Amino acid sequence: MKRISIIIILILSFLQIHAYNQSNVSIYVNGVQRNMIVFTPNGVTSGLPLLIVTHGMNQSPQYQYENDHLYELIDTERFIIAYLASNGNTWDTSGSGDLDFVDAAINKMDELYSINRNRLYWSGFSMGSMLIYHGIRSEIGKKFAAFAPTSGILFGAEPWNERTTPVNLIHCHSYDDGTFVYDGLDWRYTYTIRDYVTHFATLNNASTYTKTENYVPNASEMGYIYGDKEVWTNGTNGSEVELFSAHGGGHWPTLAYKYEIWNFLKRFSLDGSTTGNNIATFSYDSSTGRCVVNQSDLVAGGNLQFDSSTGVVTLPAGKSGTLTLTYNGADFSNVSKVKLSHTGDDLFNTLTVTNTSGESVNGGAFWSSKYELNYTNYQNNGNVSTLVWSGNNDGSSAKTMTIRQLLIQVDVMRAEQKHEQSLSRWSFG
Repeated sequence: MKRISIIIILILSFLQIHAYNQSNVSIYVNGVQRNMIVFTPNGVTSGLPLLIVTHGMNQSPQYQYENDHLYELIDTERFIIAYLASNGNTWDTSGSGDLDFVDAAINKMDELYSINRNRLYWSGFSMGSMLIYHGIRSEIGKKFAAFAPTSGILFGAEPWNERTTPVNLIHCHSYDDGTFVYDGLDWRYTYTIRDYVTHFATLNNASTYTKTENYVPNASEMGYIYGDKEVWTNGTNGSEVELFSAHGGGHWPTLAYKYEIWNFLKRFSLDGSTTGNNIATFSYDSSTGRCVVNQSDLVAGGNLQFDSSTGVVTLPAGKSGTLTLTYNGADFSNVSKVKLSHTGDDLFNTLTVTNTSGESVNGGAFWSSKYELNYTNYQNNGNVSTLVWSGNNDGSSAKTMTIRQLLIQVDVMRAEQKHEQSLSRWSFG
């Protein structure tokens, strides 16, 4: 008999092996050749979202993608990313020259890949962020579902006063930024960085505000970057604004923000449709090799608060709670590994696995962490029914974590090689 491991990932996240294609694309805009570096996932299909990225002053698309690492997400998250190159060392942040380039780049990507025009996003760094704010106040800004400027604002301008529709915006900035000084008010600045961003929350008529201190946006790769996450929600048409202010980081494009940026952007669409993280249970059809994800069976209990659209889990001070995943008709008798990856606070103290007979599945197992359980006795675990993560918050303030990945590995006994199942045959619903 042949043992085959099948890994089921319910929440797509950063993987060490990336599958994508990189190409150089040139177009003519107003009689001038303009260039971009485009990343597409393997097996690119029509209808994918497009993320435009504009680099900093005296920099390049290559420098930008080598530092922000956003392109690494396209294989699992299924989107296209185009890193645009400035004409010279700077961007036109007052006229129409580079806005025409952005518009032409969108059209070119649509010509090549039939993109989803309802899901256009724009991120940038430093002067590239200045261009974003210039775009927000212009007609082209209405083509984007959400924006993600980092480490830059548009000096001497109030784009919120030149915009009549709500804006979905995430701005990331370091308290230690020496170029766009966070609280510096001088001849360049009319507002602090925070004041600048909060004007968009006012534009949106946002009615709800939350703040998470000591938030870590990318614990797995840059755990030393933490800061204050402020979110203004329940704005007009469901609009949102987020400001992440980092302790440390200075002034450079950084991978510390990549998950935070994409997890914010991907939730918005011009047609009002929503996209979540597919945090749910699943069923597996061994005859087809398909793992079908069904919504909303990851349930919070006790005082735990869980947002299934973002993966954010919150536990109030002095409270306890649980997060339960129940299999939806799956017949898995040989679960070998359970792993939950996250950023932010550690909320859970234990993970309990229960089989279909209601018995806790502990035989032949060892703990590698409170979030990860490995089994060594593949044959005697029983059919797994539920997974329950339990936590207690004994602190004086609320704790928050964001689920990045939930992985279930099943060792299936197969007599013939032909029964191996291909990961590419998964479907999500």
